[in-house]
Amino acid sequence: MATKSAAPGFGLLSILLAAVGIAPLLNYGLSATSDLVIRDLGINETQFGLLATACFGCGAIGNVVFGRYSDRQSDAKLLALVFGIAAVAMTVAAIPAGYAFLLVASGIAGFAQSFPNGVTNRILVQRVPAAQRIGWTGIKQSGVQVSQLVGSLGFPLMAGIIGWHGASAAGAVFAVLLAMLAVRILGKTPMFPAPTPRQQVSAVPLRDAAPDVSTRFIVFALTLFGFINGVGVQATNVGCSKPHLRLTRTSNHRYIDRPLTSS
Repeated sequence: MATKSAAPGFGLLSILLAAVGIAPLLNYGLSATSDLVIRDLGINETQFGLLATACFGCGAIGNVVFGRYSDRQSDAKLLALVFGIAAVAMTVAAIPAGYAFLLVASGIAGFAQSFPNGVTNRILVQRVPAAQRIGWTGIKQSGVQVSQLVGSLGFPLMAGIIGWHGASAAGAVFAVLLAMLAVRILGKTPMFPAPTPRQQVSAVPLRDAAPDVSTRFIVFALTLFGFINGVGVQATNVGCSKPHLRLTRTSNHRYIDRPLTSS
């Protein structure tokens, strides 16, 4: 008896959104609990900022190095890699072994950001009807904002109960569960039949064909746009507090920074 395949629905859209959001979750969670992390590890703000540098630096390297590799892999394998690498990163962050381990974890999380956009876009093209793709693309790209929300709310809440190491461990378990769910849902969502050569040729009449545009120019333009957009967005995302200072009001109604003292 043939197995019944599910049409693209909420389940597939959910895992696409989760795939985009899971990789930066550690970075956003650390930023939300920066006060605890800095005090616990005894590091300064520059060292904390290096965590984001390691994350995005490894992400940039991964995009360049693993591009051809990801083109040859199945969607299920790449989704498993996205969630799996994110889980490894949060597992390493959960180990209370000092700043070096957290720096390594941030770098691993950066590599997890090398795959999501490519594989989720390919899934949209190969498994989702054209009428749904634009809307789905916008929703799945909002996974970054969902990750910010989950990281900024969930990490501090759990850190207050089980510490930021425990919050990282919980994130790792969450990523593993999502990986299993993603592979299962993707396996039930069929790909469109591959078009025949005749269909490919007849899809765009010659008289209506668009003028040739340099692929290299398009790649360069999109890269430049992504760089400028990334600088603006991440400049607002990455930051840390000053746990050793507080604002104190003086007699002349001015505010100055003074060291925190234990009460």
